[in-house]
Amino acid sequence: MPRRLIHRPGNEIAEELENAGLSCGPDGRAHDLLKRFLAGVRVSRLLRCVTRTGWHHSGGAAVFVLPGGEAFGRGSANIILQAEHAGADATYSLAGTLAGWQSSVAALAVGNDRFVLFVSAAFAGPLLDVLAEPSGGINLVGGSRTGKSATAGAAASVWGKPTSEAQLRQWRGTANGLEGTAADTSDTLLILDEMGQADAREVGDVVYMLANEAGKQRASRTGAARQRQTWRTLFLSTGEVTLAQKMGEAGKKAMAGLGVRLPDLPADAGAGMGVFQALHGRAGPAELAEELRDAGRAHHGTAARAFLSRLAHDRGTNEAALRAALDALRARFLAEYLPAGAAGQVRSVAGRFSLIGAAGELAREYGVLPWPEGEAIRAAGACFSAWLDDRGGAGTGEDAAALAQVRAFLEAHGESRFTPLIPLVVGAEPAAPELARTVNRAGFRRRMAGGAAERWEYLVLPEAWKAEVCKGLDPKRTAKLLADRGWLLRSTSRHRAANETIPGEGKRRVYVVSGAILEGDGGDDGAN
Repeated sequence: MPRRLIHRPGNEIAEELENAGLSCGPDGRAHDLLKRFLAGVRVSRLLRCVTRTGWHHSGGAAVFVLPGGEAFGRGSANIILQAEHAGADATYSLAGTLAGWQSSVAALAVGNDRFVLFVSAAFAGPLLDVLAEPSGGINLVGGSRTGKSATAGAAASVWGKPTSEAQLRQWRGTANGLEGTAADTSDTLLILDEMGQADAREVGDVVYMLANEAGKQRASRTGAARQRQTWRTLFLSTGEVTLAQKMGEAGKKAMAGLGVRLPDLPADAGAGMGVFQALHGRAGPAELAEELRDAGRAHHGTAARAFLSRLAHDRGTNEAALRAALDALRARFLAEYLPAGAAGQVRSVAGRFSLIGAAGELAREYGVLPWPEGEAIRAAGACFSAWLDDRGGAGTGEDAAALAQVRAFLEAHGESRFTPLIPLVVGAEPAAPELARTVNRAGFRRRMAGGAAERWEYLVLPEAWKAEVCKGLDPKRTAKLLADRGWLLRSTSRHRAANETIPGEGKRRVYVVSGAILEGDGGDDGAN
């Protein structure tokens, strides 16, 4: 109990002691006597009270504290978790044995990329402080009954009971409520299941809040600023919708920064079995998922404690060597899987995947994960490559969004709002626009000969380019992007719009967009 409570009015001390099992008198005189007694106690040993879980530094030593008060590291006996209520946190409960968890849960992950990634990620939270890495997450996205929840449950069993009442938290809730959840899981693992249940108006703010590692600034009863809740966390999410799709339900647009903080990983591993690729002799993916759920409930909480015991020792004895070993593992990942010239946003996400891979390899080295050497790095690399393919390349998120928006406009309006300039007879001049009337015209289109590569060109009028095609975008940046990809034709660095002769209208300045843009990044015309 903090000594400051002796000077507080009321019965806070008696409440906590009663809750912990000591019978206390309920009247004011009894409370006063209890405070007087405690005020007279003199001790030679001082303990440090901390208010949240995770790493704490005292006297040059790093100590890791679990929500139940269990501590690891040199000097752990002098650290006390000052939680709101006495007693251990059942969320981080222990059951079964480490050997049982290894054989019935962890061993079944081998060969299953998403499964390996999530279990490795469960060990990454305590490394954020060691490597001074920012918080962030991964969202596993796929249809119902694809094994997402089983994968999340396996990761949850590293720390405690893998149920919705314990480690598997729900997206359904308020941003304010999730502040306390994040603080309670600092430096461990936060799992949020079923993004589809989240409030579409708040989900983006929640992701920013979790990644920014601090809650809202609030005032106390006196008007003074209260201390904000803080945390460090690697959070895992599952859902049937992407973050952008969820925000779209509320008419909001997901900025590129959100995609860095919580990248969407497709749950389908491509083997026709959802997240699974190897069944390890089981009849099917449903049977494997059910077995994992039962095994996680029987064996949980042991792996994290075994990992923390070794990690706290290594950090206390030679932290520089620990960081060097982790940096080497991450450098190996980046050298193999990060494309040359990747944008900063892609590098940030690659850094998180490399951290997860390194965490899995470290847990294997500590004897916690019964995996072959390199399995965690390989699986993290496969998942990163799947995210990169789904994203559409290693450029910036803003560029990918701009290209997608231009494509979407042409796909939706390529026939209805672009007047065709079609020759009436072979070899003749194109027909005048009035011969093919267009309502709410955005420009013109003409078919360009070229054998098998024959395609349309779209001549977008300047105002339509700015107000509609590039709505919400920077029109000049978008034009340069298309020109760099070879999809904006007859443009120069000085004039992105070209002068074209339109039958019946004379010279017009238009943005000439090649139909190759509809083929995606694999198109020709210089696209890359």
